[in-house]
Amino acid sequence: MKKTYFFPSVIVQFLLTVLFRVVPVLAPIPYASPLAAVTLAYAKANVLWGFAFSFCNILIVAMVRSYILQIEQFSASATLVVAFCYGICMGIAGVFLFQKRNQNYVRSVLYYLCIGFFALIVFDFLTGVVIPCANYEYSFSTQLALQLDWTLRHSVFNLVFVPLAPSIERWIEEHALLNNTIQVHAYG
Repeated sequence: MKKTYFFPSVIVQFLLTVLFRVVPVLAPIPYASPLAAVTLAYAKANVLWGFAFSFCNILIVAMVRSYILQIEQFSASATLVVAFCYGICMGIAGVFLFQKRNQNYVRSVLYYLCIGFFALIVFDFLTGVVIPCANYEYSFSTQLALQLDWTLRHSVFNLVFVPLAPSIERWIEEHALLNNTIQVHAYG
């Protein structure tokens, strides 16, 4: 029987995405993060896994950057809102990705790019325009104009890693996450 090392691999992927977002030297391009690519692959297989992966990742990165590295001020409510919005946007993107099965790698990457781009635009619109306007009574048009540059850079550079998503998706399917029948065998 073939041994399955699913959970240790998930932990390694999780730690790599956290490290990539915490250590600025690892990011060759500003705003680039593999979180979108990994989360989209998990969300396509299972919406709850995609949500949990991104939600926990954002929380841990915020805590590490605040308490250990002391780079930024930690706001629990703001971090929870951002993590929740990101998880929901990627989960909904996973539903759209689940509807389409591509055997061709290039088509699969293009589909991930399109869905991921729109998911990140919706996320940035919610967290950069709608929530600040609702909480701080900013002008909608001013906030939208200020957010455009950030949203384009954030969306485009986060999708640099999307060509990895079909490979991660295949790995997830091999480990039966899609069918919710993960079998973990004893090591040894």
